[in-house]
Amino acid sequence: NTPFFLDIGQETELTVRFVPPIDGTDVVYDANLRFITDHLETNNSAIPVTGIGKHSMLAVKPGVVDFGIVQIGSSEVDAVQLQNVGSEPIQFNSITLKDADPSLSMLGVPAAPFDLQPLESLTLTLRFAPDDVVQLEGGKLGLIHLSSNDYVWPERDVTVYGRSAKPSIQVTPSPILDMGIVGIGFQHQRRLEITNLGFVPLTLESVSFSADTPVDFTLTGMPSLPVLLAPAGTAEVEVSYINPGLEDGDIWGTLLVVSDDPVSPQVEVGVHARHTILGGCEPRLSPAI
Repeated sequence: NTPFFLDIGQETELTVRFVPPIDGTDVVYDANLRFITDHLETNNSAIPVTGIGKHSMLAVKPGVVDFGIVQIGSSEVDAVQLQNVGSEPIQFNSITLKDADPSLSMLGVPAAPFDLQPLESLTLTLRFAPDDVVQLEGGKLGLIHLSSNDYVWPERDVTVYGRSAKPSIQVTPSPILDMGIVGIGFQHQRRLEITNLGFVPLTLESVSFSADTPVDFTLTGMPSLPVLLAPAGTAEVEVSYINPGLEDGDIWGTLLVVSDDPVSPQVEVGVHARHTILGGCEPRLSPAI
């Protein structure tokens, strides 16, 4: 700190710090380090100071890679472009993945060391292929570590983000779709709602009855299959039952809902109806009087 005092024969060192702005250009900076003292011969004396501000030769696009949400069992690719925007060659000592999840891989890296000439570009291909749920803090998959002779960032990291997810089917009502009490010759309809609770699209592949389901159960309304359900998306299926002439008793069948949900690829829903002679409301006492 100034002011400070020097006794006879005493000396001190001053540190000059040079921090040029990162503005994309190489600039020569000149200055004078001036001394104001109480000594006539040294008062207002100056020492020239010079320095060259070198900008980063390496341009990285994009600066951050984000795969978003990728379905388990599938893969996505993305690219990072490295370009030498300087006037001298950049020598790369290494380009590696650091602290990376096994589901992340990198292609297109030349054997190091290698040079990138002025205005030359190199494209790195990243592949995210989760085969299970990837649970990482903040969704950070890893880093691309760039080691070079760049003036500003000789050691540079590019962060890679990504999350894995799977579709998740919900069928309502479940496990039984009750058609109610159906009179002879009457038809009842009930609706089944299929919802994707996952964070990636769900493919609804088929909706059908099992082979042992009575033919009086029919599907009278549903979308054209296969259909893709977005997250939180729904599809409705209408099931009908006609009483073929049975006065009493119960009848059962099974509805099969098939999708690409990896946990529940086939959901079975029981369908049930109860017979009576007359349709509509009919009180029934048990035991009979």
